Parts: sequence; C-alpha cells; structure tokens
Amino acid sequence: MHAHDTHSSYSWHQSHDQATVLFLVPYGTSEADIEIEIEPTGNYIVAGVKGGHPTLKGRLYSPVDHTSSMWQLEPPPSRSRLSARERTSSTTSTASTQSSYAYISDLEISSSFAASLESGPVSDSEDMLSPVGLASPNLSSGDEGSRRVGSSHPVSRERSPREAQLSLPSSYYSSLESLHSNRTGRLLTLHLEKKQSIIWPSLIVGPAPNSLSPLIANSIVFKASDELEHKYNMDATSLVLIALELLDIRQDKEEAFEYLMRAWHQGHPPSATMKLVSQYLPLHATVGLADSEKPAERGTTQYFVQCLGGLSGLAQLYLEAGMLHLEGAASGLLTSSASSLSSLRVAQPVAFDEGGTDTWRRDRAAAAKYFERARTLHPSLHLEIPTLPSAESPSISRTPSEQLEMPSIELQSAESTRRRRKLKEETALFDNHDSRLDNLDNTWISLGFGLVGAGTALLVVGPFSQALFLRLWNTSQWHCCADGGANRLFDAMGARRNLYLPDLVKGDLDSIREDVKEFYLSQGVPVVHDPDQDSTDLMKCVDAIREKEVQEQGGEYDIILLGGLSGRLDQTIHTLSYLFKLRKTRKRVFAVSDENVGWILNSGEHTIQVDHNILGPTCGLLPVGIQSTVLSTTGLRWNLADQESSFDGMVSTSNHLVPEENQVWIRTSNPIWWTAELRFDLLLECRIWLPIMLMPSFVL
Repeated sequence: MHAHDTHSSYSWHQSHDQATVLFLVPYGTSEADIEIEIEPTGNYIVAGVKGGHPTLKGRLYSPVDHTSSMWQLEPPPSRSRLSARERTSSTTSTASTQSSYAYISDLEISSSFAASLESGPVSDSEDMLSPVGLASPNLSSGDEGSRRVGSSHPVSRERSPREAQLSLPSSYYSSLESLHSNRTGRLLTLHLEKKQSIIWPSLIVGPAPNSLSPLIANSIVFKASDELEHKYNMDATSLVLIALELLDIRQDKEEAFEYLMRAWHQGHPPSATMKLVSQYLPLHATVGLADSEKPAERGTTQYFVQCLGGLSGLAQLYLEAGMLHLEGAASGLLTSSASSLSSLRVAQPVAFDEGGTDTWRRDRAAAAKYFERARTLHPSLHLEIPTLPSAESPSISRTPSEQLEMPSIELQSAESTRRRRKLKEETALFDNHDSRLDNLDNTWISLGFGLVGAGTALLVVGPFSQALFLRLWNTSQWHCCADGGANRLFDAMGARRNLYLPDLVKGDLDSIREDVKEFYLSQGVPVVHDPDQDSTDLMKCVDAIREKEVQEQGGEYDIILLGGLSGRLDQTIHTLSYLFKLRKTRKRVFAVSDENVGWILNSGEHTIQVDHNILGPTCGLLPVGIQSTVLSTTGLRWNLADQESSFDGMVSTSNHLVPEENQVWIRTSNPIWWTAELRFDLLLECRIWLPIMLMPSFVL
C-alpha cells in the first residue's frame, strides 16, 4: 500500500447556523475509537480516530458552541444501506435520523449525560421517543485532560431502518482529494453549531494550539523555530486548501510550498503530490540533481528537495505521482483547482478527452517517466515501483485493431434543434461564463437568504465558476437545474458530481444530454419534462418553486439566478424582462454575471449599504422596461437630483461609487435595474467572505 492510499480527507457543507463535516473512518471503528475535542472557547477543533493523525485539526473560521455540537457514526454495513445521497442530505441529528450521536460538551455535562444512559431506555420504541436513548460516548471540550468522557459502552443505540454500504468519497472540491471508488469505510458526521449566524469562507483558517494537539513533527523538515513551525499545526487537508489559495490566488508560491510540503509529509494527499511535481519539482528541473548537506536558499529546487528528505524523498514523490497517473487520477488533480476562491476569476473550461485509449496511453507514458526517475534517484525502491512494458514490447501492440481499447461513448451535442415558438436562454448561457453572478449570489445570501421566509432557491441555467457554485450550493436550501443547466453541473463537478445532486431538473429537455439525464435519474433526482413551448426553462423552474412554496406553506424563497445575463442578446433581454415581471409577485430575485451584480429596484426609496472591498468602482441605474423614470441619488460620484432617465434621454451608466461613502441612497419614480461592478482585485485578497462584508440593507 502506498502512502497516498492512506490519507483521510474531509468534506464539509454549511448553513448560516451550522457547519457539517464528513469523513470516513475504517469499518472496524467503534464509538470508543472516535476522538473529537473542541477547545472551551469553540475556536479550535481536533477530530479523528485514536492512534492516527487527526483528520480535522486547526482554528475554525468562527467559534462554535461545543455544548450543542454533536457527532454521528454511520451504523455498520450489515445494519444499514443508505445511498450516498441519503447519507449526506441531513445536516442535523434528531431522533428521527436513527443514528448514533454524541454531544460535544463539557466534562460535567458529559459525565451527567453518560450517567443517565445507565438507566436509559432499552427498547427501540423508547429510543425513538427520547434523544437521550440515542447517545454515544460523549466528548470533552478540551478543558480537561481527557478528550473522551463518559461511558465507552452506551446502553442503547438506535438501529438504522436501512442497510448501508458506504462507498462515499469525500467532496473532491472541498477535500481536494480524488478518493478511489474502492475506498470504503463508515461515515462520521460532525455537526458544529455556530455561535454567529454567518457563512464561513473556509472551515479551517489557522493552526491549533500545541496544548490541544501536538504538532506532527518531522525531522526531515528544515530546522525552524517552534514559533514558525506552529503556524502549520493543522490536518493535511486544511494545509493543502490553504496552500492552493496561496498558490492560485495570492501568487505566493514559496509560502504555498511550505504548506504543501508539510501536508505531504503528514498524509501524502494526492493533491499535494501533484502540485509539488507540477509546480516545484517537475522532472526536467531535477535532472542531474545531487544531495547536498549545505542548507539551500529558500525557493530553490535544491531547497524543495531538501525539505522532502533529499533524493530518497524526491524518489518517493515521483513514485506516488507515477501511481496517480497509472490510476488515471492525475489529470483531474492537475486541471482542477480546489482553492476556496481560485476559480472566481475565470470559469473552469470543460475538458473533453480525446478518447479512452489515448488518455490511457498518455497517463501510462507519464507514469513510466516518473517511475524511471524514481529508480534512478533511489534504486532501493525498485521493488515498489511497477515495471511497465515498453512501447516496443510484443505485449503492447501498435495496431489498434490488435489491442483492447477503453470503452467510449459518443455523446451528441448539447445543442439540439430549437422549436419554433421557444425562446431558449440556456444556449447562449452555456457559451459564456458569468462569474459576476457567482459573487452576487454570495453577497445577497448575506442580505438575509435563509434567515427569513422559506430560504434560498438556486436556479442553475448557465456557466459558473466552481468556487462560487460551491458557496451558493452550501448556503441555499433548494437547487434546481433548468434543462441544459444540468449539463453544466454534471461536467463541472466531475468525479464528485454524486455529492452535488439537484433537487430537480426541469424543462422541455431538448438540451440535456442523455448521459446526464440517465445519471441524475439513477441518483433519484426528478427529471421533469414540461413540453410547454410558451414558457422558457427558467420560467418553468420558477413555477416549480411556486408549487413548492404552496406545498410547504413556509413562506417565499429568495431566488438566485446562476448564469442568466450572458450570451445571445435576445436571451439576455428575455431574462431582464422576466425578472422585471417577477418584481410584481416576488420580493427577492437576484442575478449575477462575471463583472456585475444586479436586481430590480421598485419605485420608491432605497438605501444600499456597501463595502468597497466588494463593489465598484462602476455602477449603473438602467431604465429597462419602462418609458422613463425620475431619479435622485446620494453616495455616487455623479449624483442625480430629480433627473429624468430613459433610453431616449439620459442613462446613468459608468457612474462610480464614492470610497468615502458607505451608503447609496436611490429614489426612483418607476422600477429600474441597479447594477454594480464586482472588484475581484480586492475581493481575492480578502479572507473575509462576501456575505460578511457587504450586508446591504433595503429601505423600501
């Protein structure tokens, strides 16, 4: 077994009030083997299995309430068989979940709670009525010496109503790892109750104190002060996440290496391996390299090699990279960016492989090069390095007809013949990425999405960046793909697509590919065909939201339109027109594109509180859908005073927000579109996430 096969990574998602962390533990793990500790202030956490490196360790983005946080361990496979979707859909633990859980609490609470288990219910029916009967061993919050407090043998525990066989990989995006399909275990779910109702941009943002969890030291790592080394006291997954943000966004390659190198020493995560060989130690850069005892200058190739452990460490790195190529996992790790914000600038292009056989040959050739270099650098590794037949070997035929080829499927184009009366918005949206929509959606979530009404509904109709999509996905309560939007979601999520399943796919289904349709149907996602040619797919999805609101009777959803203001002009105008009409029946509908955010301001007065780290400098007031309006403003570079605006007259475009003003006041006699530019130059340098920074308020 290679080192990279043993790495354990986590996945996480969140609501405003709770963060949910998921990771796999071995099948044989019992509740007594689980070790989870939260420091009394709720700022630091350590979680994992006893005897191993923590799967989660570090400083949380914001404090959590350790008295109400809890964990759940999936029942053994002989007792439940939940699908991957069912296992990850719940973000809370109640008696109805019928799973084992434990509160993460103080010693006194844990002791008294555990004592109550001694006389707890003994029947399944009693368990169903009392959450006390569901308890697993309780955990200390970190203020006591012991991390686990309470009985190690719970008296009663719920049985899952279904049989479960866990083969769920962690989120490829949030954990950075492409977990292999044969990697199985039991799912541990950790529910963290936030003290502040906010959206977190990251789960782990800094190191844990040594008093909570000692630093995982490695004698190979260059000699440094304890103070310097302490800044890296985190789990391997979090180290890689921070490294990729430094590498992809902040362009701090040297500091990113420090995180990647320590993550590699700690757990050999595949993403760290591939970033190290592609960014720091490519094969051509280490030709003729020799070991040196003299300390190398930071940022040099010799320095990188020394930090890995010399030539033997470099050989191990190349061996792991070769294995990843041989397994077909390397290309995904190289082409996708898992940094928390890295794909906000430009949409990730959807790559279409040239064919299974060619891909296999390319990966095999790359693996052979890494294996050969590993043998040269460290001959004693030869027993661990696979021997691949050469291209000239009789076993590798050069005649395509004489060799087995990887199966391939011919996929028809997503574009199909348009029906006569149909105005189709998806076509253009799929051709042009609009990351502005990404950012707005997150900003508007901070305006109250999920805090009032029924929650937030995310409608996927066009291109999106992965980073923004994940933020929106985790902070919205209902997700719907408008016909061909399902193609975008399917392609963008790649190997982790089974973790991001929409609640509905709806439209006339003339754009969705057959393979995409079959996949979502197999995962239990409703794919609804609506043949009405007098409505677009966007309109059909909004109708589905209305039906859901009537059934739930829980209030009105905020709507976030992901990818609706780019592409063909007629389709963009349709989106503007439809959102203009929606203002009469819905209070909160938002749209975003790569450069701007926008929404309708009804007639009346409006106050918008802005943060200039997010918005500006340009903004606009657009009289779309009206004959004219009379505008008055404050807080802009060029303010208006009872000035008429129309397409035949003045239109306030390329106006500027004033840095010294934190509010924009607008009065309009008729409904208008308000748009503002998104400032990626400052946004990408901020560790504070959009919903926390903007917080606009509306006075209507």
